Amino acid sequence: MLTIETVDASDEEAFGRWCTVLSAALPVDEPHRVPLDPELERGIVPLPGDPYERWQHLVAMDGDEPVAAARVELSADSPDLAFFHLVVRPDRRRRGIGGTLLRTVERAALAAGCTTAMTETMQPAAAPPIPAMTFARAVGYRAGVRSVYRELDVPVPRLDELDPGPVPGYRIVTWSRRGRRRGESRRGTGTRTR
Repeated sequence: MLTIETVDASDEEAFGRWCTVLSAALPVDEPHRVPLDPELERGIVPLPGDPYERWQHLVAMDGDEPVAAARVELSADSPDLAFFHLVVRPDRRRRGIGGTLLRTVERAALAAGCTTAMTETMQPAAAPPIPAMTFARAVGYRAGVRSVYRELDVPVPRLDELDPGPVPGYRIVTWSRRGRRRGESRRGTGTRTR
């Protein structure tokens, strides 16, 4: 039986269940992203009582198994807007779980006084529609703003290739006694010789 639970981000075990869904879905849905780090993820969550940002985390449980997760973000900047992120584990998709969780997200947005719910997907330009885009269209969401990101792989040189070695015309000067010599600053000197 599917149940939707509100997750307290300060509860390590509950937040861990929420994160396991994202950890399973992100490599499939957004392979360009770095793997999810639960501690970093928890670090971006606004503190309880934050008057500016309010986030709600939800997890869909099938028995003891987390199968879908959502985050609803409410901001004082846009009191009519609820931004949300929703994922379903790849092995549990196309069973109505995403739709059930989406209805819970939309009810939470309405209860907060929002008139608009918005999410985003990352659709590669030359690829067939990704599951998130297909799902969004199927439940009545439409594409709004489109951004195009370009990626260029740049070869990274080895560190020993970056070290130029001694630079002609410069020398490092150090001292060990307490006093300064004439012309020396408190931090030491790096003088240029010609």
